[in-house]
Amino acid sequence: SSIRYLAQTAVNTSVPDLLYLGDYTGGRVRHISSHLACFHGGNWIMGGRLTGNDTIVQYGLRLTDACWNSYEKTGTGIGPEVFAYVGPDGSYAGISPSTSDLEFYRNNGFYVYKNYAYYDLRPEVLESNFYAWRATGDIKYFNRAVAGLESIKNYCRPGVGIAGIDDVRSTNSSYIDQTESFFFAEVIKYIYLTFDDPEKISLDKYVFNTEAHPFEAPTPVETFQPAQRAQIGGRLPLKTWTGEIPQISSVVSIHQKLSDVIEQAL
Repeated sequence: SSIRYLAQTAVNTSVPDLLYLGDYTGGRVRHISSHLACFHGGNWIMGGRLTGNDTIVQYGLRLTDACWNSYEKTGTGIGPEVFAYVGPDGSYAGISPSTSDLEFYRNNGFYVYKNYAYYDLRPEVLESNFYAWRATGDIKYFNRAVAGLESIKNYCRPGVGIAGIDDVRSTNSSYIDQTESFFFAEVIKYIYLTFDDPEKISLDKYVFNTEAHPFEAPTPVETFQPAQRAQIGGRLPLKTWTGEIPQISSVVSIHQKLSDVIEQAL
């Protein structure tokens, strides 16, 4: 049922082929997203494979691709903390985008929101990329992990250790004078697992908590029939699962047309 609500906030931007989940607050969908939110692609991929619903998997892959786009289109190849976009009806989050924001959006499908251009070593984009790689075996996800690692090596190494950067758009950005522990627990781990044999810490046997610590999963409950026990990790079968398109909730408080302009997004 949660997919029905989440699908209501899925927004195709006015730039083709990008799908974002909006932020739903106070009966409105804000056309804004963040690095922190980009774990959602991996969640949808896992949920779709577990339930045998390829439609949900495809949502997850598109969400993962849109988040990766926030990496690919910056000067450093690393995504910003918060980014925004323009909905298909021309609406946006918060204050009006500047002329330069709109130009960047038209060329790249997003723009950096306000002063949130920094990167503090978050893992979520590479996390969802890992799930996409395990679920599909598409080499583009492997190559993205390589690109992400190279960008971190090039722009997040101040000489000693690893540090975040203040502006992902600039190849000469200043550094954030701290190193988050989740960089080692998550960023490095998800990159390493992308490169490693998929049979190691197979997603058929393990789940990761929010800090990417693996836990051996219990046997699927017997209420799931064998046909529903989709293989998620390791050597994936070639079969493509199909399922019904998630139905959109008719909850009155959720607007069907996303035309309201949010006065202040953050």
